[in-house]
Amino acid sequence: MPNLFIAKGQTEQAHFKSNVFFDSSSSFLFNVRHKGKDHSVLVNYQWSKGKGKIDIILKTDASEKKISGNLFKRIYGQNEDLKVVAFSNGGHLQLGFGDFSS
Repeated sequence: MPNLFIAKGQTEQAHFKSNVFFDSSSSFLFNVRHKGKDHSVLVNYQWSKGKGKIDIILKTDASEKKISGNLFKRIYGQNEDLKVVAFSNGGHLQLGFGDFSS
């Protein structure tokens, strides 16, 4: 499980190649420490017959938030301290973590 430590005003990015020829699903779980708080970020990626879906679940001790979207669109998941951005064109999945405010 990747652990990310993101300084204030900084971002972190990840890039994955995905399977677009067969039905597939992948899950990525990240532990993120940002602004002194711990966040669990679960990204579920599904691909089936030319269509795909991404779910982002942001969890802290105080809250849990789920955002879902289709591929080929940028998806933003945000709680009080952390913003997660996901984008996929089918063959590549890009993730960004941070506050994106400075």
